[in-house]
Amino acid sequence: MTSICPAGIPPVQFVDCERCIDRYFSTHDTIIFTPPGQVTSGACKVTRKYRWHICDEGIGVGRHLHSVTLLPGEEVELEVVRKHKFDTSLSAQASIEEEVETDLQVKLLEEWGKTEKVSGKFNHSGGIEIFGIGGKTVQDYQRSVETKERRLSEVVSKTAASVSRKFETAMSLKAEVENKFRAVRKVKNPNPCQPVTFHHFQIVKKFRRQLFLVEQTYDCTPPAGLVGGSDITFTDAIRAPGRMAPDVVPTPPGWSIPDDRKAVLACGGEAGQGGPPVGRPVELKLDPPSSREMTRDEVLADLAARGAGDEEARVIRELDALADPGGGGLIFEEVYCIGTDSVFVQAQVSECAACADDAVKLKELEVKKLELELEKLRCEIDLCRKEVGGKPRPGIDPV
Repeated sequence: MTSICPAGIPPVQFVDCERCIDRYFSTHDTIIFTPPGQVTSGACKVTRKYRWHICDEGIGVGRHLHSVTLLPGEEVELEVVRKHKFDTSLSAQASIEEEVETDLQVKLLEEWGKTEKVSGKFNHSGGIEIFGIGGKTVQDYQRSVETKERRLSEVVSKTAASVSRKFETAMSLKAEVENKFRAVRKVKNPNPCQPVTFHHFQIVKKFRRQLFLVEQTYDCTPPAGLVGGSDITFTDAIRAPGRMAPDVVPTPPGWSIPDDRKAVLACGGEAGQGGPPVGRPVELKLDPPSSREMTRDEVLADLAARGAGDEEARVIRELDALADPGGGGLIFEEVYCIGTDSVFVQAQVSECAACADDAVKLKELEVKKLELELEKLRCEIDLCRKEVGGKPRPGIDPV
């Protein structure tokens, strides 16, 4: 015999969920520097990684949309018109948070592009990479960073205004029934004698946005694209046809050629004696430039290890002055409200003049009734006294 057991349905419980999200974006700029006494220039690519910390701080009552007063028993139809929300197809509509993130990334690239030439791309993690076009000096880069970060407040304000326009809401008495993008709401005053005024407000969502500098890294290339102590070797690659001797290129400034290689470069002077054998393989091999992101301490240690000059170290120290010593300090904070397509209704019941008059008359009738009942009791007491033949007791029995 089988028995039917009731399903164990757990009680409804509300838990606290994280109301903050993090979004990241990076900027990439190239710094050009020329060491003293050299013709060629070096370059450092500076990468600044930022973190947007966005928190939803709740909802509130926004701007006033519409008010309507209904008489007792009156019923009307109100239409809610969302003006800009339906410019986008229904399948492409996004939530307020998604609209804010997307619009912020676009406006960030747009506003920063007004001060200098930049290019950008969106990455897989939902952030944006912004690349500075062309090289800058250290001083130009410092001014660029300060200018761009000062414009962040303007970027956030324009984003909030733009998203609020997408969710702009208006209310009025029903005028067009056939417009499919208009919501209709019936409102009725159920009170038999009191007018009611309905005030409609737009609900807004409050956000707090903080920008942190997470990390500043460097990717440096020494002057002439070479590292101190680079070698020149000959291997199988370039062949000298016939009896032609290989051309010798003068050594650029900053190259270091070991003594055991100098004899090979002297082969140009032996061209009259036959030069190198026909088909001798010749290849010029240089050490590749450093191309890796390093922190300030790593860069300075690398410069010291390969005996580089002080110019690169000075550039790194100047650039590092822009970074927060703690590695991710708060550099910007903004609180703003975004309008939604939801509506808050507040009802205000008015006093009825007729009802007030009736209430006064009712109180007068109640007082008259009490007086009549009191007179009735007095008559009953007098009747009882006459029946028993007693006299009224002073101070006790009513006269």
